[in-house]
This record gives sequence, structure tokens and C-alpha cells, in this order.
Amino acid sequence: GSVVNFRTLALPTITTNAIKALDNETIECSGSITSKDFEITERGVCYSTNSEPTISDKVIELGSGVGKFTCEISELKLNTTYYVRAYAKYEDEIIYSEQQEFQITLPDVSIWDISDITSSSAICEGVVSSSTFEITECGICYSTSENPTIFDYIVSHGSGTGFYDCYLTNLSSGTKYYVRPYAKYSGGVVYGDQETFTTHKSFMTVYYVDTNEWGSVGVYMWNDLGENNNTWPGEKAIKEYINVNGYSVWSFTIDLSAYSNIIFNSYDKYLIYNREDGLYYLDQTED
Repeated sequence: GSVVNFRTLALPTITTNAIKALDNETIECSGSITSKDFEITERGVCYSTNSEPTISDKVIELGSGVGKFTCEISELKLNTTYYVRAYAKYEDEIIYSEQQEFQITLPDVSIWDISDITSSSAICEGVVSSSTFEITECGICYSTSENPTIFDYIVSHGSGTGFYDCYLTNLSSGTKYYVRPYAKYSGGVVYGDQETFTTHKSFMTVYYVDTNEWGSVGVYMWNDLGENNNTWPGEKAIKEYINVNGYSVWSFTIDLSAYSNIIFNSYDKYLIYNREDGLYYLDQTED
């Protein structure tokens, strides 16, 4: 007999695309439906905290027909795993797409290190990560009061995740600062744990009680490299018009940005300054 051609009916196809978080409780879901031989009478998205959700779970109806679709799912909980599938009805049948799994998780930001502290500056390193949101800005906020926010002083590093460093400048000498890392995203701003540091004093006046009644007192000073001013009597201390137990008192103001160690009056008594440990005395004749 004659050859007769025929085509079997093609079932509808349905897909769900990647899910995008819009804020702390809302996601955007998109997908598409194609059908050559069947009329799509209803389409939409179903979701649940249980795997393989169906229209018996929570549903967002998106009308009928084929083509692309986009919807928002709101009132979701943070740090909770959800499953979503698109569905389509035709005749007496229902088809579902492959499920997508998602969880809304806030970005995480923390301080990695605080270093290179001077009398007016410091370097603060942070790290930010996010599995849900795009980081639009990250950096360091700081203040002389606790729990600083982006409405205090800030140094912005830029956008994206990973390690970053911020150079804090124009700080006051000898001052305690509170710092917190921050990260901005579409849902708002998050902060990491607070850290503190204290800037070094830029100048400090030290005093020497002259039990030997010297006519003048010289000062040797060393910098961090061990270099001194190579002059004796070196810098001249100033005699104060006060006394301690009948002895004269000499004073000298040190530029702490230039020197780390100082010795008064030859090898009689040391007064050593160290920017990490502070100031202490070392007497050669006493413990």
C-alpha cells in the first residue's frame, strides 16, 4: 500500500532557571515552557522546604500558555533550605521541571588583621564571603566610640568577595579606635565583630631625676634600626624648676615617630621606649 507519514505528539517541556536572591526574604525565579501539540491551561511555580514540591505545597500561579515566566517568592526565612519547581497543566496531566535548591544566607565579613599602626595611621585587613548575594561595597568603619557603623568614619575597598585591606589615615595620636568590617548587598548592610587598636603617641615628654646634680643632661636617642644621633652630650634636656626629694628634674620631649629608644645622662639610667610594649625604666645599679 501507500506510505503514510505521521508524527507522534510532543509532550510539553518545562525548565526552571537559576534563582536570584533579591533581599533577605525574597527570591526571583524564572523559567520557560514549550508545547507544540498541547494547550497549557495553567502554569506556575511550587515550592517547599521538602524535596520535590508539588501543587499540593505552596504555589504561585502564572496564568496559562507557553513562553518565559518570572516571579518573586517572598516571606522566606534566612538560613533555610527551600526547593522550587515550575509546573504546567495540560489536558488531565501535570508536568514538573527539575527542582532547584536554594538558601538565603547573609554575607559574612570579618577583620583579618590590624597592622602597621603609627601615631596617625593603620592598615586594617578584612575578608568577605557570600554564597547568596552580590557584594556591592565592602570596607572598614571606625570611630572612637564602640560599635561604629557606615555613618561614622569609613574606608571603602570596593565590591566583590575575598580579602581586602583599608588604609586608615588622619588618626589622632595616642587614641583608642573601634573598628568593624562592613559589606553592602541588595538586602542592606552587615557588620563583622568589633576589634580595637590604639595609635602610638606622636610626642612624649619624659623626665629624669638628677640625683648626681649634673650641670647639664644630654640625651642619646635610637631609632628602630639601632641608629642614634651619634653626638654626646647629644640633645640637651631642659631643667625644670621643680624638685623631687630635693633633686633637680630634667625633661625632654621625644619625637616618637623618629626614635624608639632613649638614654638619659650617659650610662647612669636608661629610659627605654618601645612602641609595642610602652615605656619602662632600666637601672644599671638596681634590679
